Amino acid sequence: MIAAGNYRDAIACATLFDFQSHFTLNELVIPCMLQDRFVAVDAFIKGEKKLQEELVRYFDGLEYRQKKIMTIPMAKLQKKAIEKLVVRLLSAYNLTAQDVAPNLSRTRREGSLRHITFLYFVENRSS
Repeated sequence: MIAAGNYRDAIACATLFDFQSHFTLNELVIPCMLQDRFVAVDAFIKGEKKLQEELVRYFDGLEYRQKKIMTIPMAKLQKKAIEKLVVRLLSAYNLTAQDVAPNLSRTRREGSLRHITFLYFVENRSS
């Protein structure tokens, strides 16, 4: 099924037969996420802490796009949308951003610093 590009059915079968350990993140989970199949992915990696952490790390470090299998709009792969996805995954799997998503943590700190700098230099006030 994977060779034919039928990721939806492949992840459903793998979940049904508990074959999570037989597939890597890039083989099955990432293609399903890029096809906007979060519910199927959630069922597949439920209880699989290692896969959950790998998934968050993948999207936290995402710098490229695979266009062959993508069926979601490009707007969902913009920086802010990916950050929201990482935050949603962190909260769904009860993971900490400092351990699993260092890029998100850095981005948030930089954003706070930019905001404080803006307040100081542009609006001549501090928070």
